[in-house]
Amino acid sequence: MEMIIRASRWVVGGQLIRPGLRLPPVRAYMDDLTTLTTTKACTVRLLKKLQDNIELARMKIKPNKSRSISIVKGKLSDQRFLIGDEPIPTVSEKPVKSLGRWYDASLDSSDPFVAQAAPILATGRKWTPLEATKQAKAALKHRDIVGRVQHGRSGLGAGASTPAWNKATPFQRRKLVVQEVRQQEEAARCAKAVSQAKQGQWMTWEGVEKRKISWQELWEMEAFKASFTIRAAYDVLPSPKNLSQWYGEDPTCSLCPTPATL
Repeated sequence: MEMIIRASRWVVGGQLIRPGLRLPPVRAYMDDLTTLTTTKACTVRLLKKLQDNIELARMKIKPNKSRSISIVKGKLSDQRFLIGDEPIPTVSEKPVKSLGRWYDASLDSSDPFVAQAAPILATGRKWTPLEATKQAKAALKHRDIVGRVQHGRSGLGAGASTPAWNKATPFQRRKLVVQEVRQQEEAARCAKAVSQAKQGQWMTWEGVEKRKISWQELWEMEAFKASFTIRAAYDVLPSPKNLSQWYGEDPTCSLCPTPATL
């Protein structure tokens, strides 16, 4: 089987994960072969090469025991493939069981057993994704009961409209859960910042333009620039007013009689 794979996989390239790393287009477990390609033309070319090499080894592929599935941009596509002149059934037509697991075309299934088969994310001890998503779903259901309320000073109905939880599609629900988890984390961070007299002064700022710094920009910054940016956000720069609080110096500005702040 390994000789057949090595003689066939060179005709196509595997799925590119990141620069310099690709998945193999053909995998095998005992007498089962699994192909993974990026286009229909690559799949047809790979199946033709596999069929020729398997026939040279005096073996035969059984199309009725094979299955195919085509996914284009996250959605199922009705693509048909042939072994010789016989078509390969799709998993939506004939689900298949392999190694004790059923494979079908239910990408967005509401079945609880399918939903619980998601991989467990390894996180820290203080935050778990399962508990966070439960709280987010409960908050979204409670929001449907309460109705629309005013946020900020812009007025009722002036903000961006969001779909109701009971009327949202599965895609919109996933998006709403992610937004709600972020809002809950931001609310916890703001509640902690309010209790801090110095570092939480940014909560009282108004009309300040937001600045988003990526990790790449942060790594490329010089040490003094990164230090100034962080300390300016939390108002811990050595301004005369801060120095007067720390060391008892005169906070008056040298150019005017008012206290010198940031």
